[in-house]
Amino acid sequence: MSRVFADTPTLCNCIRQLAYDPSMTTDKLQKMYFQSMMQVLLEIVASYDLGDEVGRENLKKVLAEMLACVDLGEGNVKTIMAIFERLVGDCVDLINAILGPSRADVADVATVGG
Repeated sequence: MSRVFADTPTLCNCIRQLAYDPSMTTDKLQKMYFQSMMQVLLEIVASYDLGDEVGRENLKKVLAEMLACVDLGEGNVKTIMAIFERLVGDCVDLINAILGPSRADVADVATVGG
């Protein structure tokens, strides 16, 4: 496993590529395949040693983006939340980490439209 996903940024890029692949949501079978593949990647993330600060921050950003922008299955969301609990110990920090991308999206829309 360490030869395939040598570091957290590589794994984050794989998750991001899968999450934003438009062919994964074309039909019900593809969506089931997407959720299954995403679950495998998330379980790999859950098994990682999250000692690297840069890797943790990158992972928080990717997972928060996924929660805000990607149509995920219930199992995917549960696994993401379990990973967030490991990444962020404080409940307030956890909520802010998850809400961060959606706040940025709202701010971007407000500045463009205003």
